[in-house]
Amino acid sequence: MYFYQDPKLFLQTLHPVALIAYFSVVMFLTLACNHPVLLLAFYLILLIKVKLLAGFSEYKKYILFFTIMVLLIILINPLFNKLGNTVLWSGPAIPVVGCVTFTLEALLYGIDMGFRLIVIITTFFLYNRAMNPDRAFSFFARLAPGSVMLMTLTTRMIPYLVLQLKNIKEVQQTRGVKFDHRNLKEKIASYYPLIKVLLMSSLENAFNIAEAIQSRAYGSGRRSYYTREKIKLRDIIVLLASGAAALTGVVLMVKQWACFEFYPGLGALWGMPEQMIVMVFLIVFLSLPLLLNWGWVYWPYLKWRI
Repeated sequence: MYFYQDPKLFLQTLHPVALIAYFSVVMFLTLACNHPVLLLAFYLILLIKVKLLAGFSEYKKYILFFTIMVLLIILINPLFNKLGNTVLWSGPAIPVVGCVTFTLEALLYGIDMGFRLIVIITTFFLYNRAMNPDRAFSFFARLAPGSVMLMTLTTRMIPYLVLQLKNIKEVQQTRGVKFDHRNLKEKIASYYPLIKVLLMSSLENAFNIAEAIQSRAYGSGRRSYYTREKIKLRDIIVLLASGAAALTGVVLMVKQWACFEFYPGLGALWGMPEQMIVMVFLIVFLSLPLLLNWGWVYWPYLKWRI
């Protein structure tokens, strides 16, 4: 699920720490809260960010997958969860599962869980869309250079092996080798030379990487940096907004306003007036990057200041 492009949009200019802090707070709140209003607000904020990052063309490809996934959760949860006072339908007994009973509470809980999963996936989509992996690796290399080097080589290895296997297969096909055998033994025999060539190519590439690392004197002293990430005013504002959103979410959880009661009966959507006020503050804090993005595009003075 890798979609990063570099059209130099506002969200992509933020410091890696600011982006990671913001998306971490969104993930934390999504996992900790199950109130439908909060989940809907989180999703709308994320959808606007997808629009601002010009990612709707890629995001639309996964709408069908989201729909199927939510429908499966909605169907499976009432099948195994018989809690709830409002019975919608009671069916025959099924081996292992027992008597099938669909309740309104289980149905709505499945919808809520499916929607929460969509918000989490959308958060990862936005992170991949907004975060330049080179900037992220460069920043974290200062904290844990060995781990980042290992992570870089690992993430590079899989797409490299896929590309190499494709190239080797095309070369073999031009020589008349067939790979579409129906017999499993023949198919394995045809792919075996590919694995040998891929292994030899990988070993040779490993030596080249080792020589490149050694020629740059990696690990011989204090590391130098080609570019340095500077924290600007916009990064500080996003960090403060993320921290305020996290604290507001903790207040909601302590007051038990972030959770909605599904069992045994549906609870009230709103409790005390203070609950709505705190939720509004939380939504405002999470929406602050959207306001900065608006100023970045339509207010040159603000763009110059931040």
